[in-house]
Amino acid sequence: MKTNRFFAVKVFAATLLLLAPEAQAYEVTDRHITRLSDTVTMYTLTYEFGFLNAEAWMPIVASKSSRDAMLGNQISSIILSTAPIVGDKYYVPMKKKDSFTLLVLEQHAVGKSKNSVQVNELPVTIRKKDDQKMLWTLQGEELKDFTVPKKK
Repeated sequence: MKTNRFFAVKVFAATLLLLAPEAQAYEVTDRHITRLSDTVTMYTLTYEFGFLNAEAWMPIVASKSSRDAMLGNQISSIILSTAPIVGDKYYVPMKKKDSFTLLVLEQHAVGKSKNSVQVNELPVTIRKKDDQKMLWTLQGEELKDFTVPKKK
């Protein structure tokens, strides 16, 4: 009997490891850099987002860092999705995932493109069942994969 119980625990643990990636609340699925001209570069970063135990609201407007202005580059950015818009944010119901694409246009002098985009903060409003909404800001290690091109 002890052997059968041990085997069952091993199978359960292996199953959890195989299902773990499906349980992630967010993950990057695609990223591209496209040169539109000598002075304009487009960056796209596509990611999926959603929670099993909470509904979420994702911003539509993205903001740039002050570092971009110091380099003399003009940056425009927006988050695109087919998720429904509620108020001024995308809405992701509990137990659902939606796809989002951060689109960044960089206007720069010839040869002065940053050649990369890093998401430093991602403010998300979440609400677990019967709780009040709260702002949750993903940052640092949580966003280590949110770069174009991918960090090695």
